[in-house]
Amino acid sequence: TNYVTIGMAAAVIGILGNLAVSRYKLRIGTTIHSSALIADAHHSRLDALSSLGALIGLTLVALGFPIGDPIAGIAVTILILEVGFEVTRDVLHHLLDGIEPELIASVRSIAAAMPGVARVVRARGRWTGRSVRLELTLETEFGASTPEIENDLLVRIQREHEAVRELVVRTHPVPRGIS
Repeated sequence: TNYVTIGMAAAVIGILGNLAVSRYKLRIGTTIHSSALIADAHHSRLDALSSLGALIGLTLVALGFPIGDPIAGIAVTILILEVGFEVTRDVLHHLLDGIEPELIASVRSIAAAMPGVARVVRARGRWTGRSVRLELTLETEFGASTPEIENDLLVRIQREHEAVRELVVRTHPVPRGIS
């Protein structure tokens, strides 16, 4: 039982340490838009959960239920598989130029509200490293200044989405009286 107590103490230290490291990595990874660091934060969180599983198994053994250890081990294995699937899916989405639909919807909304913009025809984007590159096709009102729209639009988008580093705008003026 002395070894079980030492194991339980080590599990508690592992839980607390890994949770602290996970939170730190997630905060920094989110700030710098690093999918690798965010994935590593999930890994640290998984280590904390594995330590929790070990603590539960050891507690059950200490209470006289030796079957608790293998049951906790199976539960931790299932958890590892689930988190591994999530992290792999997220990283692959990012690596394959996936972009969050909420970001595109927000950019469409910002562009549609710009003075001189009659309609947002197309909005798309992609991650390039830790930055977002956007492409917009806009119908503009007759006489609207395209360079002014592009500059103001980039400033407004970056205010909401700091990861946006590049904006390509194509404009098609709408003839007078048609907008």
